[in-house]
Amino acid sequence: TAEVFYKQLLSLCPKGYRLISVQYPAYSTHENWVKAFDKFIDGVRISKFHLFGTALGGYLGQCYIHYRPNRVLSLILCNSFCDTQYYVDTQPFAGAFSWTPDFLLKRLLFHNCPTNQTETEITNSIDFVVEQLETVSTEDLTSRLTLNCTIGTVVATSLSLDPSKITIIDCIDDMVLPDRVKDEVCKLFPNGRQALLKTGGNFPYLSRPDEFNLHIEVHLRNCQYEIVNRNDIVTTAGETREIF
Repeated sequence: TAEVFYKQLLSLCPKGYRLISVQYPAYSTHENWVKAFDKFIDGVRISKFHLFGTALGGYLGQCYIHYRPNRVLSLILCNSFCDTQYYVDTQPFAGAFSWTPDFLLKRLLFHNCPTNQTETEITNSIDFVVEQLETVSTEDLTSRLTLNCTIGTVVATSLSLDPSKITIIDCIDDMVLPDRVKDEVCKLFPNGRQALLKTGGNFPYLSRPDEFNLHIEVHLRNCQYEIVNRNDIVTTAGETREIF
């Protein structure tokens, strides 16, 4: 849910950054999601913005940049991927998601999640995400698993975004996402900035918020994000600049 980024909101908003955490409804294809997200951006009257995405959200963000290359100022990816082939190969029964009970859908999401974590922060981050998952409808769960397991275009090779405007934040400890999938992201964005956290698990924005938020700030400074006033919308050259 959008609430999983609450530690970024609590830390960065008081400093003058304007963040919007987005929770989207059910969509059956990547193309439908991209078009709907574009309408949402129009609806909140934002011209350009910085985009942060984790896991599936990171891939969908890449799809959106491919669709609207002039609207995204920069990109931050966390524990994400550049194509869905790995999930297509490991979930051969994706077509059955629509009539699968929600408790099985939730089990699919966490079946590879490490259960032997000893660090309190990492354990708490998993518990919080599990609690949030209980609030998500079966329709939304089905949609996200379907998007995750539907073959999609590798748009990373065709993005017009300046590589200096891309930051990849990853953890090197035990995670659900295989190393070969994470390594592929770095190969496709060889000139992007890479920020590695020694630990943090699958949800470092929850388990390591101070370190994670620092990387976000460094990224935005490198992208010339200007903070005008803590209570004002940040604007540059008359264009509204947001962080998602």
